[in-house]
Amino acid sequence: SVKRVLAVTRRASLAVFGVGALDALNGALPSQVYEGGHLTARDQAVLRRQNVVGDVCTVLLRSDGSWRDVTLNARATGPTPAQLSRIPRRLCVAAGTGKARALLAALRARTATDLIVDDATARAVLELAEARGQAGGGSR
Repeated sequence: SVKRVLAVTRRASLAVFGVGALDALNGALPSQVYEGGHLTARDQAVLRRQNVVGDVCTVLLRSDGSWRDVTLNARATGPTPAQLSRIPRRLCVAAGTGKARALLAALRARTATDLIVDDATARAVLELAEARGQAGGGSR
């Protein structure tokens, strides 16, 4: 049941998750959130207007890591970044440069304590952060 799943989530000491990218760029595998028929073309247009670049656990993220007022997050079934932050260890696994924007948003949302990423994607994330003058992190 959903109640049991939510109870397990509240007691978890480790979360392992990936990052979905709104636009499958550079050969990235399309995310099931966007390609699975859950969102209409109109929904996806709304997400682009709201500067959404990806998701973590079905919660949609803007490029700056914000998520709270993304209208379509009312449909999200997974834990929010705030709920994830209660889990002591949060391992994000991401591969492919097409996920760089979404991964940077996830990092800005502080969803992960640990990261497994390939070299090319790590470089792409750093380049995106440096292009906006935000390499090296900062407080949010």
